[in-house]
Amino acid sequence: MRNFTIGLIAAGFLLLNLPVYGVDVSGKAYIQYSYDLSDDADDKNAFDVTRVYLNFNEEVTDTIKFKATTDVKRIGGTQSDSGYLQAFLKYAYLDFADVCPWAESSSLKVGQVPTPWTGFEDKIWGYRYISKSFADLEGKLSSADLGLNFEGKYLGGRLEKNLALINGEGYHNAEVNKYKDAQLRLTWKPWLTSSGSETLKGVGLSGFYSAGIDENEDTRNRGVVLLSLQNACCTVAVEYLSSTDGGTDGSGFGGFGSVKIGDKRTLFARVENFDPDTDTDDDEHTRYILGVNQELADKVDLALDYQGVNYEASGSEDGSGVYLHMRVKY
Repeated sequence: MRNFTIGLIAAGFLLLNLPVYGVDVSGKAYIQYSYDLSDDADDKNAFDVTRVYLNFNEEVTDTIKFKATTDVKRIGGTQSDSGYLQAFLKYAYLDFADVCPWAESSSLKVGQVPTPWTGFEDKIWGYRYISKSFADLEGKLSSADLGLNFEGKYLGGRLEKNLALINGEGYHNAEVNKYKDAQLRLTWKPWLTSSGSETLKGVGLSGFYSAGIDENEDTRNRGVVLLSLQNACCTVAVEYLSSTDGGTDGSGFGGFGSVKIGDKRTLFARVENFDPDTDTDDDEHTRYILGVNQELADKVDLALDYQGVNYEASGSEDGSGVYLHMRVKY
């Protein structure tokens, strides 16, 4: 597996910017150094590569495209084969454009597809290489799954609709029952096409709901509401997350923001609180991130950030650390 991973990455780099039967190849990598500040951490620190994406895009016809994306992730420990960076398939789908005559733009993806919410929020957050978005980090949503994904824009782009019918187990698991999860995201940007304030054009209200049944035939529902503002100088967003797993209801709220300091430097902060079981006392936890991002080049970003998590439950140890993150696009 280690040789396969190294070979796959090497082959991807060799193919970059080369016309390989019309296939366009690109990618990005996440590199980090971490220093653990938690109690009893004993000065633990480590260099790591957390992600290496390789994208393969082929334009089959004017309205049909194919995309495949591989990734790597460290799985298991550090002293055995399970500790190696291992390659896996993230996306593989056909993309059919202009499938809906009532939409100004639309597409239908078939295969191992992006899900409607996670990638959408990652783009607003803007720092996926530093941390996953709220619901993904809590393990409530996956960024990809097997199934269908429809996207459409209406009313001059002010209304976005993203509907998916998927297995529901995430891209890392096979289907476990006869049921499918249905997911819907709606985003409304009321001032996007107005001639007024440029600031108001970046205001968006998004709602998401996922309904499904898990392998035990229990309810698996998720809901997110997010209000965001994006413009040339800053990003601000607040959100609410709810989850139902059988008879267990969870809920939480969070917010994040960033502001540019000059052309190439950005300050960012994020905080979120989640209660995994609203019927159980003292089981909430709060995560927080504070940092600065520096654009070193057009395709290279460097971030210094502090992250922590505090638990209400007795016996659960709080954690914190300092990180140096790097994102490289190619």
